[in-house]
Amino acid sequence: MQKSFDSHSDGGYLEDLFEEIAQDFIYPDPYHILIFLDNHDMSRFNREGETDLKRYKQGLVFLLTTRGIPQLYYGTEILMTGTKEEGDGFLRKDFPGGWASDPVNAFTRDGRSPMQNEAWDYLQKLLQWRKSNIAVTQGTLIHYAPKNNVYVYGRMKGDHKVVVMLNSSLNDETVQMARFSDITGGYTKGRDVITGDTVNINRPVVVPGKGELVLELVK
Repeated sequence: MQKSFDSHSDGGYLEDLFEEIAQDFIYPDPYHILIFLDNHDMSRFNREGETDLKRYKQGLVFLLTTRGIPQLYYGTEILMTGTKEEGDGFLRKDFPGGWASDPVNAFTRDGRSPMQNEAWDYLQKLLQWRKSNIAVTQGTLIHYAPKNNVYVYGRMKGDHKVVVMLNSSLNDETVQMARFSDITGGYTKGRDVITGDTVNINRPVVVPGKGELVLELVK
């Protein structure tokens, strides 16, 4: 998945994600496999020189809402970078801060850049929501082949339902919701878990270019 979520061009990476999940039948229990964007032995998910968080946000949304047990590598919350080609030391750099001699302390808001604070806040909000949502932590997954650059899947546990939409296009995409009645049937709206906004799912829903929507369904 490291080559996916390219924020600068249209791409077929969502088809790759769909195909990966479609192969879940090979696992005895895909809901209990460890999933991650990076670790200490591979290039970090975040890339040097990125100027926005579109790729970062899509990657984290997928990691934290798909099936499996997510693992987050330290430093992801402050956009730490490092490639395998640079050597393992660059993948395992010290987290900035914690010692009096450190010139930067990323444990504090003042010690982080505006972009790092945006990444920190986004991840924190997503994690705080996730830990109390049983549809994501305990529910089953149903997904649909990407159409018009948008990959849609749902997590369900009883009456608790979540719909996730990922857009691989540089442009906004309008999604016709009738296709997802297996998840949305009986529900009229969804609450955007990041913004708190209410979305009418009885109408077409717009997903921003290279963006994502995580909707907790409400009757």
